[in-house]
Amino acid sequence: MPLTEAPLTETRLTQVRYLFGPATAEFAQERLGTSPNRITLGVDIPFELSDSWEQIQSRFPSDWNPDFVAFWGAYQDLPRGLLEASVPLVLLAPDSNLLGHAYAHLKDWFELVLTDEPSIPLFKSLGYSKIIGANFFGPGETWFDGSPTPLSKREIDLCFVGNLHPCVQRSRLPWLGQLARLAPRRQVVIAAGVFGEAYQKLLRDSKIVFNLAVRSEFNLRVGEACASGALLLQEVWNQEVPKFLKPGVEYGVYDGDNLEEIIEYYLNSDSARCGVARRGQEKIRECSAPLLWNHQVQQIQELLPELKEKALARAERAKQARSEKGDPLHGAAKTWLLLGSSNSQQRASLETSPQ
Repeated sequence: MPLTEAPLTETRLTQVRYLFGPATAEFAQERLGTSPNRITLGVDIPFELSDSWEQIQSRFPSDWNPDFVAFWGAYQDLPRGLLEASVPLVLLAPDSNLLGHAYAHLKDWFELVLTDEPSIPLFKSLGYSKIIGANFFGPGETWFDGSPTPLSKREIDLCFVGNLHPCVQRSRLPWLGQLARLAPRRQVVIAAGVFGEAYQKLLRDSKIVFNLAVRSEFNLRVGEACASGALLLQEVWNQEVPKFLKPGVEYGVYDGDNLEEIIEYYLNSDSARCGVARRGQEKIRECSAPLLWNHQVQQIQELLPELKEKALARAERAKQARSEKGDPLHGAAKTWLLLGSSNSQQRASLETSPQ
């Protein structure tokens, strides 16, 4: 079922058990919510990357086994024991523009992949057989805490916070140049490397938050801008955001010809800007990260019967590869996973590995 066919607030209670991870306690609380049916690798049980599935299983409660395993593929290495699990293995694959090289070498190890809808053609071209469009980036729970600055009292006219590196976001920079040229007459903030409470405060003090998605996806800033009470200003050609929010009603849109005109319109019309911002803030509550994830778990659950046979065959291949080579993954897969890891100790192993 497409995500927009039913309100996310009416999610069904599911009894499916699953192992998720690796993840931190903060990530699990903020983005997954609470569930008695989930064990989070790295939070509820410890692990080593080299652990076998039997070693991971030995840490589960005595009466607990998962119906599926979800690997969060963003910027971390893959615990090898997960490949030996005899239940369906699901790859959660954000940021395909940065991590696509690693994903390309994992297609034979996952029965199902979830990724943003604009990335689905990429995963089809890589040879993945079962793909679901998924939004991983609804606002986390803390965005709904506290009291944002009233819309009429915000001091920052226009704000952008995000990656400015030309190797990653080259297409974004000319747009930010247009924003910067408004600074003599408007209060404009363009920032990078701002996180946590300081980041939330910046958005909550802003009237308009500018956004440009690199893959035409619903990225983190979409939900965070709306939850902060600011007016989200998004590119009109975005493919994914209109599936969750109504353009011109719950967020503002711009194109290559009217960016400055749209900004001035909303800054000069408090009623129009505040109306769109309030509607966006109300709607985004239906798209919180835990609600989106709950919906995705339900989608995975419906597919489990058709994935089980492939899972058993993949688990046997992984166990055989471990016994013969010590590691089921070949050198290119291991290298790209390590290069994409945000863990400095994992990346350092590249310098000492004989391979």
